[in-house]
Amino acid sequence: MPTELSADLRIVDDPTAVRGFLDDLVAHEHGWTMPWRDECSDALLVAIVAFEIDIERLEGKAKLGQNRPPEDRRRMARALSAS
Repeated sequence: MPTELSADLRIVDDPTAVRGFLDDLVAHEHGWTMPWRDECSDALLVAIVAFEIDIERLEGKAKLGQNRPPEDRRRMARALSAS
């Protein structure tokens, strides 16, 4: 059950919800298959402070190595493609 701290932030103390949050986070990591699940006991889950926060605005900035020499950018592109 979330604990209300303010209108924008809620602490989530339900271990099932915390495990779900972790599953969602790890699912976005390319190539990960949830290996942490076997090692993450319920005792460890309660030690994680999970929270929900209302997002009012997002700002993005593209910085894709444009300040690097062309060969560095090509090397980064190859490494990303290979991953």
